[in-house]
Amino acid sequence: MTVLNAAALASLRDADISVSEWARHNYMSSGEWCGDACGCPDSRCIGFHHDAGDECGCLRALLAHHTGGGR
Repeated sequence: MTVLNAAALASLRDADISVSEWARHNYMSSGEWCGDACGCPDSRCIGFHHDAGDECGCLRALLAHHTGGGR
């Protein structure tokens, strides 16, 4: 199980989404997060989609889609 970083947890909290809800929404039926620490379901996100110190654009886009703001 991967632990989400502070920025990802804050983004989920701001969207009123629990970690287990986010995990299940991203096909992790156990409700345990196994994506990357930045909140992206792709476990390779940090270092592949963005550098370690940068914000995850994936999480922002996925949350917008999930909450209806990305249409």
